[in-house]
Amino acid sequence: MMKARFLAIPVVAMALVLAGCSTSGDSGDGGDGDDLTIRIIGIGTPDFSAVDVEKWKQNLEDAGFSVDFKSVEEEDAALRAVVAGAADVYIGSLPSMITAVQNTEAPVELVAVNAQATDYVVLAQNDIESIDDLEGKTIAVNTPGSAGDTIMKLALDAEGFDIDSPDYVVIGGTSARVAALQAGQVQATVAHLVSAEAAIETGQFHALLYCGPALGPYVQTGLIASTDFTAKTEVAQKAVDALIDAERWAASDKDGYIELSQSVDTESSDALRDSAYDGFVDIDFFGVDGGLSDDLIDSWIQTSIDAGDFDAATIPDKSEWLNSTFVDDYLSRNGTFQ
Repeated sequence: MMKARFLAIPVVAMALVLAGCSTSGDSGDGGDGDDLTIRIIGIGTPDFSAVDVEKWKQNLEDAGFSVDFKSVEEEDAALRAVVAGAADVYIGSLPSMITAVQNTEAPVELVAVNAQATDYVVLAQNDIESIDDLEGKTIAVNTPGSAGDTIMKLALDAEGFDIDSPDYVVIGGTSARVAALQAGQVQATVAHLVSAEAAIETGQFHALLYCGPALGPYVQTGLIASTDFTAKTEVAQKAVDALIDAERWAASDKDGYIELSQSVDTESSDALRDSAYDGFVDIDFFGVDGGLSDDLIDSWIQTSIDAGDFDAATIPDKSEWLNSTFVDDYLSRNGTFQ
């Protein structure tokens, strides 16, 4: 069983965790004529898997939003910023957010899912020939409870590996972790598909495990918002609409996705972009219907309980951390994706 490794997120004194973010900004009251503003925290350096997020930002601006976007390297910093009121939303993984709700009644909730499957790959130096060889080795992760950390451990656990046997070091986003691997500072890491395949192309590294096939449908990341932001219902609805529109665009416009990726990922080859996009479509990566179906969320919860991330008796009810009203409203107006 996977041991719970998630951090409690204290609510006090959080406004100082993110330099340059102010808690004095207002996201608007959602009324007619409101000046639409959204403060977004990005995590790590954007890569090919995050082109949908770039499209979301464009959609927000087209809808009249003033988009204030700042980045941090670690997911728990993004969560703390939103809890503290220094930002409105971030796109991240569920475990840390749910743990914060459980431990501190943090005022955050999941309002949509953008990645409803995982593209993560366990990447290692060539002399590590199998996942069993990871025992005693050093693996780079973002933070405990981040998407890559959780998904890698779930996938390794599903393959029968003792996930307590390696050492884990916190380094940051995918690009920073791959750089640490290339520098020989760690022996393995978890990386998004394109970053992993680009590293593999150098001949110095190989894929130990593709996490998607090991897990199947799984919520990788979603739009997590402060309850102050979602209380401004018209503003929040427009933000969720813009995200689901971006997911539908991503799933249906390969040429557009690859073209926009050039501004996000300047290093990947055209052949790698092409194959990675097809891989995303094959695993139903994009949350084209908001990703909050009972089947998907309940499956995620059960997987997390089975893995030992949460105790079935104490995990907060999903009504405490999930708000599906905006996705439901979108689907009532636009129908499901065809």
